[in-house]
Amino acid sequence: MTWTRKFQLALFIIAVVLASFCSKFTDASDAKKFEIPPHLNLSHYSIDQGLSLSVVTSFAKTQDGFVWVGTEDGLNRFDGYQFDVIKRDLSKNYNLYDNSILTLLADRQGRLWIGTEKGLAVRYRDGSFSLIRPTHQKKYGKVIAAIEDIYNRIWVVYDGQLSLVDDTDNTLRPYHQVLDIATTDLNEGVKSVHAIGPIVYFSQRNCLNNLDLANLTITKTCFSELLTPSGQMNEIVKISSNKKDTLWMATKNGAFRFNSLTQSLEKFSTDADENRRISDDLVQTLIVDNNDNVWIGTADGLSIYNPRTDSISNHYKSFLNRSGMQSNDIVALYQDNDANIWIGSYGAGFHIYSPFTQSFKHYFNKEQANYFSSSNIVHSVTTDLLGGVWIGSYGDGLFYISPDRKVIQKITPENKSLEGTFITSLHFDIYDNLWIASLSGLSILDPDINKLINLDHPLLNSGVISLAEDRNGDLWVSNRSGLLKLKRFLGKYDANSTLDISNYSERIRGLLSSDSFVVNAIYEDVGGLIWIGTEIGLVKLDPNSEEQWVYLNEENNEKSLSNNYVLSIYEDSQGTIWIGTSDGLNQYIKNNDQPDEDYFTRFTEKDGLINDSIYGIQSGKEDSLWLSTSYGLIEFKTSDYSINHFGVEYGLQSSEFNAWASHKSADGEIFFGGVNGVTAFFPEDTIYQDVPANLTITRVEVNNKAVSFDYLSPSVKILSAADFITISLSSMDFYSSDSIVYRYRMKSLDQDWVELRDGHTINIYGLEEGEHFLEIQAKRKEQAWVDKATLIELMVGSGTFSSKVWNIIYIVIITIVVLSLIFLISRRIISKGKLAKLEIEKNREYLKTIQIDLERERSTVDLIKQELSQYQERVAYYERRFEEYARKDKITSFYRRKFFEEVINSEEVFFRNNHFNIPDGCFVTVEISNYYDLVKSIHKANVDVALAELADLIRNYISGDDIICRWNENTFLMLESGKIDQIKSQVFNFYRLMVNRQYDCGNGRMVKFDFSVVVMSAPLSLHKTNLINRIILAETTVDFTRYFAKNSGTNACYASYRSDEHPTDIEKLLIRGPEYLIENQIFELVPLSELIIKETTV
Repeated sequence: MTWTRKFQLALFIIAVVLASFCSKFTDASDAKKFEIPPHLNLSHYSIDQGLSLSVVTSFAKTQDGFVWVGTEDGLNRFDGYQFDVIKRDLSKNYNLYDNSILTLLADRQGRLWIGTEKGLAVRYRDGSFSLIRPTHQKKYGKVIAAIEDIYNRIWVVYDGQLSLVDDTDNTLRPYHQVLDIATTDLNEGVKSVHAIGPIVYFSQRNCLNNLDLANLTITKTCFSELLTPSGQMNEIVKISSNKKDTLWMATKNGAFRFNSLTQSLEKFSTDADENRRISDDLVQTLIVDNNDNVWIGTADGLSIYNPRTDSISNHYKSFLNRSGMQSNDIVALYQDNDANIWIGSYGAGFHIYSPFTQSFKHYFNKEQANYFSSSNIVHSVTTDLLGGVWIGSYGDGLFYISPDRKVIQKITPENKSLEGTFITSLHFDIYDNLWIASLSGLSILDPDINKLINLDHPLLNSGVISLAEDRNGDLWVSNRSGLLKLKRFLGKYDANSTLDISNYSERIRGLLSSDSFVVNAIYEDVGGLIWIGTEIGLVKLDPNSEEQWVYLNEENNEKSLSNNYVLSIYEDSQGTIWIGTSDGLNQYIKNNDQPDEDYFTRFTEKDGLINDSIYGIQSGKEDSLWLSTSYGLIEFKTSDYSINHFGVEYGLQSSEFNAWASHKSADGEIFFGGVNGVTAFFPEDTIYQDVPANLTITRVEVNNKAVSFDYLSPSVKILSAADFITISLSSMDFYSSDSIVYRYRMKSLDQDWVELRDGHTINIYGLEEGEHFLEIQAKRKEQAWVDKATLIELMVGSGTFSSKVWNIIYIVIITIVVLSLIFLISRRIISKGKLAKLEIEKNREYLKTIQIDLERERSTVDLIKQELSQYQERVAYYERRFEEYARKDKITSFYRRKFFEEVINSEEVFFRNNHFNIPDGCFVTVEISNYYDLVKSIHKANVDVALAELADLIRNYISGDDIICRWNENTFLMLESGKIDQIKSQVFNFYRLMVNRQYDCGNGRMVKFDFSVVVMSAPLSLHKTNLINRIILAETTVDFTRYFAKNSGTNACYASYRSDEHPTDIEKLLIRGPEYLIENQIFELVPLSELIIKETTV
């Protein structure tokens, strides 16, 4: 080893030690930090998706695959797509005692037991219901728990008594009257019941009863630890276990773990040690899952105990993360046979947790970015030697996540600011220098002393896109239209260091025959060649010689590059170069004998890729490649070219990832950045549900009326060829139902399959008379179709009066007529026999004619009734659609001005009638100042396309309580609720996001909108101005926006109220217009940028 290499190694070790020390120093600093809470990737369902009520009390999954959800207002059958709501129906012989469902149980016979506020009911497999009558108590009583023991007997807690169901007569009896068990305790005050093998556990107050069904004995254990200091009882409300000897109990003062062998009791509460501290003491439910994890639902959060790490993680409502919890009030927990955990809440519906969707971690989400008032659009990410994650925000600077992933903080160098910097690439060199590429140039951050140096060089000041370090330690840098190489220097970079720059720009321009291009990717292969991916082609060069190659897309040549827009480059462990373009993935095939005949093999959406835009490429396990795209992540296996697709349901930051934001750490963790933060994962930990999709027929309707059928062997009888049949499908895949596609064909009629791209409903009309078989298949989007299909038999008749039964009736009638005629003929004179026979034949023909006419008329009437019913349904449908369209603007889907004013006026009436103060809020007006200029320069339809994209951006900004309307063609008006200062800051950040974006107008062109934004408080102040009608304030806000755009140009400002007049006088002043209000200093328009800077300084 040479002296130089020894010196470099020594410097490297010193850098690592200093980094470790300084990381501890950084943690101890006063920098603004955000503690990253533990996160669960959950799907969410509520009344918006069809649930009868958002208060969910119980779950159960029956043998047919449906999950039943109990609420305080009805029973819901869920198939992964939609809810069928069942409520108490007097016409159906009282199918339920009550609509308030308290508990559900699916037994081994396929029955569903339903406990309500007033009693117990059972639903059988054929869909019928029965009420279970108590024989020993009052007529109605609460059923709060139900279980099935090993002998298939149903136990329930009815009106505080433990009871057994008698299947012979559908009655309910106290257990001590059914079983011969000697006990001196009264059967009352029972709160919960749980079965493990032959043992049935049930709780009474602070005591646990052990009922041995094999020996018919009962043992009682009371816990003094459950008594409060004042001597009050702390009742056991829930029992769960996955092991025979360990029970978990929920109480109103914490959760308890009880070991029945050692008789030890351990408490989990808010004042316990860290690894025993739960989110709230009021425990409402708990379960032990198949992996022995304990899920504890409380009144203020969800706690999960992991026995393998002996630790607790607490989870709370996430206000900005839609994949997180939406309520802290957890009242129901359930695990189905697919290991999914169902989480019911009070007021926010329910969540589904799938173990298959937890491998991906989401960092720098909206909640974290909002804490720093920053954008979480990410185009760059890297890691340091200690495992810390560094993230470059596209517009708001640099962020750091600690190695334990528990804290995120914004990096603010002591000497210079990164605020407002659009960071495009990050790279750590061997000396722990963090190179920061941005649209402003190239900078170097010394993390040890938090000092930033901006490299002032003419070739770097125009903006830098990509960074890559080669084997010699030289740094390759791409500026806006060129390629540079910075010679390696030893140690830390400081102001006295000099740059040795080699310019390769002219060489690249000559190869591409263009002076204008952007380098998206730089990569050094194992042979030392440099690959450069640009937006107009791929270049490979030898930096030590004049050898160079260029690869372009050639029309009608399938072996050329699929597209010239190159986004990413990667070399796998076998030495194969992979190129990601905007039109798929390319495998570079090298011809060693004839280098000029090298070629590419393409992989696109036609080959199974879910999306063709390949932004990033990283290696996974077993030579697989991970690709980031505009529609999720792809695991591409190079051994057999098979593909696995991971969408947002797996916990990704979003479906859309970004260019340049791709990194793999030293310990194998992969990072991809996108429009909503960063997705991180270890490839070996990912779990892909690579199993064929199931297929279940969930509903069959004939002429829009549900018909019964056998789920195991579906068969549908259709009386007439004119009947309309609808078949609803489901895979019963509750965590990723959107990834399932279906197709069908009539086996007897069609050879081609009809694929349902975005639906799960089949509509069939006009089948001919006879027997038909409908073939249906299901698969995941990225899987191939298989031969297995589900068959449904469709039996079509020719009409009601042509069935076999009616044929028999016709024969009987004709026979009676013939016999009657024969009887009359026998009594007539023989001489008139011929005449009588002729008369009989005429009568027969006449009867046949009447029958045919009658059948024809009745068929016509049935057809007319059916068509009339369909027309009535269509009219009702279009009336509803028309009413909805009348309320909303067709371009933006925002409310029209008229309906917006109706909503505001109705709120005004409500607040005044109830003597309530109008809540704090603001009117926010967004005006597109150059809207009419754009309409003149380009087609209005193209402007509307861009406007729709802007509307999506605004829709993501507003919260659930805010309302928005399209006031006129170029103006939007929002009513936001919340604190005024917070809204001003949010609006200013959102204004910066809008003005820094361009919008696609649908023809490949991008347009830029100029915005004027005005914020006005509503009400104007906290006292009597709340009597001013807010419609007048809304119109004033719009007037101020026009005035501001006309006199000050595009910007964002706050309309500050400067007067203290009576409400009547204020309304008179407001109608005089903005010029008068500004000139008389009643209002002042203050730019939000100045206002926020002043408030921050204060």
